[in-house]
Amino acid sequence: MFEKIRDDISSLRKEMNGMIVTDQSGISDKLSHQTPIKLRQEKFSSEIINKLNYSFIGKNLEDGRVSFFRELSRKLASNDFSRLLKSKNIFIFGNSGSGKSTLAAKLASFLSDAKQTKKINFFEVSNSSTGLSDVLKSYSRVLGFNLNDYKTFDFKNYIDTSEWINIFDFSGELNFSIQKIKEIKNSFPSFDFCSILTVQSGSNSEMINGITKKVEDIRPMVAITKLDECWVGAEEFSSLAINNARIGMVTGTKIISVEDMIYAANELIEFGAKNVLIKGGHSRNKIVKDVFVNNKDIKIFNSVRYNTNNTHGTGCTLSSAVTTFVSCGKPAKKSCELGIKYVNSAIKTNPNYGKGHGPINHLTSIKVNRKYN
Repeated sequence: MFEKIRDDISSLRKEMNGMIVTDQSGISDKLSHQTPIKLRQEKFSSEIINKLNYSFIGKNLEDGRVSFFRELSRKLASNDFSRLLKSKNIFIFGNSGSGKSTLAAKLASFLSDAKQTKKINFFEVSNSSTGLSDVLKSYSRVLGFNLNDYKTFDFKNYIDTSEWINIFDFSGELNFSIQKIKEIKNSFPSFDFCSILTVQSGSNSEMINGITKKVEDIRPMVAITKLDECWVGAEEFSSLAINNARIGMVTGTKIISVEDMIYAANELIEFGAKNVLIKGGHSRNKIVKDVFVNNKDIKIFNSVRYNTNNTHGTGCTLSSAVTTFVSCGKPAKKSCELGIKYVNSAIKTNPNYGKGHGPINHLTSIKVNRKYN
């Protein structure tokens, strides 16, 4: 008997936690009746719901939620990433412990691969007198990039035509970093740079409000870091959107096993994606495992790994191939299967042009066309 009472109380508590108490003035006949209430239950702030209400007015619950998420994504997504790729000077700053140095290393590695260059410098910007940080020293040694104190950098006589990419890691406390960036900006107005603000996952809405207000004058791109440690949810995204933050990067999810890939795919499903394909080419296994996930199905595609450096463009080719098969009327899962087979065959028959990481054979479709009729 006591167990039944305890279960009833627990069930009642769950129902009450999902309720929103309001009066008649809190409901508008112009809005879809269920969508704003559902979004509030999911912890999105009333401010961002009201701000984006045009996205779901007149739509049913499912369509309204999808439209809201799309509009929220547009509001949060940064359009500065192309500028970042072209920039020769990148400032990375944020609260202590928010993953600035790790992001600097990841970005340096990415730019080195993307631009096929080793001409990258790390500069540590610090008010400490103890010397350069051990973390940045380690990344510098592993990646083979120079590490310097920012005081050695000649801001005044900097030549924009230089081939070198300079990544400035502003270590330490946020207020010091903001002050230093403003000093550089005011003292050297012709010095061009891109700025990235690291916001650690798990930061609550109050913390996000405080950080974003402090950096209004700098207007940095936001990088959400340490997603392998904490979660970023509706409340945090609401705060970022209200404060006009623009997210250009997310880092931290560790993808090691197939189980990790499935977990990551389900996280993306939770954000509103209908179908997710996660590539497995990053693994070291002889069999490459690509994972397809939607709300009804999980499919693992197995492919032979070929021992070659000629894999440049596999991601772009795969996405294009999948899109092509979808446009031909094939279901999403089948399109992923055919796209993976096409790319795998293109890797196998690569033309072996030039040196380094060469291209795959996009004309392989002529050979495999009959196979997938």
